[in-house]
Amino acid sequence: MRNLQIECSASFTGEEPYSMAITVLEAQSELGKTFNTSIPATEIYTNVLQYAANGVYRYSKSSKEFPNWIKPSKYFKRRVKKNLSGEEVLIKVKDKLKRMLSFQVKNLSDDNYPFSKNQFDIVFCRNILIYFSIEDKNKILKKLFSHLKIGGTLYLGHSENPQDLVNHVKRIGQNIFIKEKEIF
Repeated sequence: MRNLQIECSASFTGEEPYSMAITVLEAQSELGKTFNTSIPATEIYTNVLQYAANGVYRYSKSSKEFPNWIKPSKYFKRRVKKNLSGEEVLIKVKDKLKRMLSFQVKNLSDDNYPFSKNQFDIVFCRNILIYFSIEDKNKILKKLFSHLKIGGTLYLGHSENPQDLVNHVKRIGQNIFIKEKEIF
């Protein structure tokens, strides 16, 4: 069984890391392979981390919240909550998804991150770097990059780029980069 380590930086309320876990489980089913998957989801705000760890979300059947290839009942328990304005449908993440994730506090501006060098196969850091100066973006990306394995994939947001890492990565999508060499 292959280990698959994915970091989700700035995970906010948890939708992104849970989506990653669902995608991994669907891929395993499709490929007939099993991965021992670990997804640390990090965030600076403890209140949203707790929300994410609880794994309870509002659900609207009328909206298109899931792609066609995902059956929500496979990954979520449905609950109906009655309140003064009527009924509210909530979905709760099933334990098989929760076991794949861990939620932890991490400030992207901290000098050190709680991970090992070359620990991750994939690092997601989407739509958060836009809030930092160019100098801080480079510092953050270099720290994240040090935790990514050679051949690992870095996913950035649609308006973000690898900054000073451009000579250490190969672009394979608009904002998807493969780590080709270490920074020395």
